[in-house]
Amino acid sequence: MRRVSVVLSVVVMVGSMLIGGDAGAQEASPSPQQGAWLDLAAMALAPEDVPPGFFDDYSEWLVSPAAFSELVLGGEPVPPDLHQVYQSFYFNDVEQVAIHTYLFTFTTPEAAASGIGIVDATVLRPPLPEGTVVGPTTEPGPALGDESSTTTRVTYDTQAEGGPLVDVVAVTFRRDRLIAGVAIERYTDPAADGTPQAVAADATQLDADLATRLASPLTIASPP
Repeated sequence: MRRVSVVLSVVVMVGSMLIGGDAGAQEASPSPQQGAWLDLAAMALAPEDVPPGFFDDYSEWLVSPAAFSELVLGGEPVPPDLHQVYQSFYFNDVEQVAIHTYLFTFTTPEAAASGIGIVDATVLRPPLPEGTVVGPTTEPGPALGDESSTTTRVTYDTQAEGGPLVDVVAVTFRRDRLIAGVAIERYTDPAADGTPQAVAADATQLDADLATRLASPLTIASPP
């Protein structure tokens, strides 16, 4: 099942115009100044950073906190002093797996530390029909950025509505005033006979390993 965007095309176009160049994550030169605008697109994963078989998916976007609240959070408030939001997506049609990169900048490191909870089941949810949410669960991950990263696991089961089962494993870290991470979304289409599907534990562990490996270059590009 191809991941389908519900984001308005005008937002995608505006986001693309705001984003700019195609520099890979390792080439970013962000300003360390408090509250300065950072080139989040340059920090994010470039096509050469992801495994073979993944292609640039439906969108990448750089939006204001107000737009992020409206489009993703359903109007719920964002954490205080959130400054910028960037997301990008790659998809592998054969494996039915998506790579979601997310970067949030805050005005200060203290605000970022307080806002780490922004990466929750709502932010990690792909565009899906209504269904059952299992999780999220969190556990400490490998050391990335300024402290240990957090590994989040959540499952979205929309099979009863004819949609897929989607298992998400995300690795999130904070460095200075940036919260960044990578989520791996694994899609399983419903069986033709209606038998509930499940994802093998070894597959979710591979996804966690991939998320950790892909999140590591983001620490190089993030603010010093």
